[in-house]
Amino acid sequence: MTSTRWPRLTVPYKWKRLFALLADNPLYIALLVVIALATGLAEVGLMLIVTRLALNASAGGDRFDLTRNWSVTVTEALVLGVAVLIARFLISMLAVRVRAGLNYRVVSHQRMRLAEVFLAADRLRQMNEPSGTLQKVVAEFPTRGSSLLAQTTLSLASGLSLLTVVVSALIIDPRALIFMLGGLVVISIVLGPLKNSVGRRSQRAVDEQLEFANELGEIDGITLEIKAFGVEPQVLAKIRTLVNRDASSQMRLGMASGLMTPVYSFLAYALILVAVASASRFEFLSLDSFAAVVLIMLRAFTYGQDVQNGISALNEFLPFIDTMDRFQHRLTSESTPTPTAHRTSLRSIRLENLEFSYPGRPSLFSDLTIEIERGKALGIIGPSGAGKTTLIQLLLGLIEPHRGHYVVDDTEVSFLQYREFARSLAFVPQSPQLISGSIRDNILFFRNDIPGNHIAEAVEKSMLAEFLNQVPDGIDAHSGVSGNQLSGGQRQRIAIARALLEKPDFIILDEPTSALDETTQRGILEMLGSLKSETGLIIVTHSKNFHELFDSTITLI
Repeated sequence: MTSTRWPRLTVPYKWKRLFALLADNPLYIALLVVIALATGLAEVGLMLIVTRLALNASAGGDRFDLTRNWSVTVTEALVLGVAVLIARFLISMLAVRVRAGLNYRVVSHQRMRLAEVFLAADRLRQMNEPSGTLQKVVAEFPTRGSSLLAQTTLSLASGLSLLTVVVSALIIDPRALIFMLGGLVVISIVLGPLKNSVGRRSQRAVDEQLEFANELGEIDGITLEIKAFGVEPQVLAKIRTLVNRDASSQMRLGMASGLMTPVYSFLAYALILVAVASASRFEFLSLDSFAAVVLIMLRAFTYGQDVQNGISALNEFLPFIDTMDRFQHRLTSESTPTPTAHRTSLRSIRLENLEFSYPGRPSLFSDLTIEIERGKALGIIGPSGAGKTTLIQLLLGLIEPHRGHYVVDDTEVSFLQYREFARSLAFVPQSPQLISGSIRDNILFFRNDIPGNHIAEAVEKSMLAEFLNQVPDGIDAHSGVSGNQLSGGQRQRIAIARALLEKPDFIILDEPTSALDETTQRGILEMLGSLKSETGLIIVTHSKNFHELFDSTITLI
């Protein structure tokens, strides 16, 4: 006997991702289901009471049949109507709270997930992302998506309420259900192409918005050059082009999405008129059933409109899910062995036969070998483009070599716990980036568990104490936005204090005196000389002033 093979029902990936987002919050979804069903029942009950009261008022009498088996007085009906109305209001308030809570949980979770993925990615993958990616993806997209998600959950609730109304119409008069379901099917067929158009335009709008944000981010990073070359009018012209292109895309999306409501309303009322005309001509409904059914149909089509709006919002929201997934996929590294080795201090660093190149470019290093011990100073010199910055990132363990070994005290760096390794190997960049906050905040740099005596020691060793004594609030003085209230030398000393905070065994400094005056350079050089006895120094520099500090040098070409 040949068995029948039924075709498998396949769910598009984007819909699976949406279901996964909602499935992480089963309690909220269950509450929405219960609330939606209760809302539908309250709506039907209220419309039935109002209809029966209105018909009884025209006919006269103190008592009437609310349902086939339930007779009530006018007073009882009014009291019941008020009770149902209050219950409907309370249910609506609860629904708002539940939808807001679900939206908050989903958006917060996605923001943290995206931030975790970005910060956990290796440095090479982070470098391949445009400037400001973390801000754009974590802050902007979930914020815009949150309103669409709220509309989606409203659509879910409206769909369940619609189901309750449909069942109620079946109970009141099955013939009314034919008009209602037929009307909803007709509306869905007519609106199908429009919904597809919204989905396509939304995907294009998301991609163009990313491109728009990336190009604006580039402009934001070169404001000094723009001023220096006097090209503000040309840059404004480019921004105008970007703004107009993005606005045009958003306008097309808004028009396609905005057409859903008027088209739906037109079709819904047209179908109600057809139903009324048919009932009047063929007289197949009683007066009381006819009035109740018309009210229920009006409410059903209102719920249906909410569902259609939700589907439209969903078609806009799904491209956001796709964009988030592509972002996570780009930054997710291949699985690597879990580090197991522990190291509390480093005595030596050794690179053996190292080779590295960026994709599509020739090798920067070939058989590079370096060794330095704690208490020594190594100078790295070479022209621009020779790979000095890349070598720093290799030494910091931020990127991995393609071939060769990176060994500390006879242990491969890849086997070390990175947090422990980072405590032993500190870094001072060429242009230190400060955060908005106090000088203390900038020295701590999110390491708030560091004891106060470590801070005082780092301030003393970095020769920052003299400056702090001259500031009214001392170490708690505000550094300004990104340290804009501090001089270059002050920012450099804060960065060195930040590096010294956890008493590292080695410090890597990238051009520590670039763009500093000669007096400040001598002060930095003197300070580094005092650190050399207890800390290994790896210094990238063009300055000849450092040569007397070095125990050895390596020249990159």
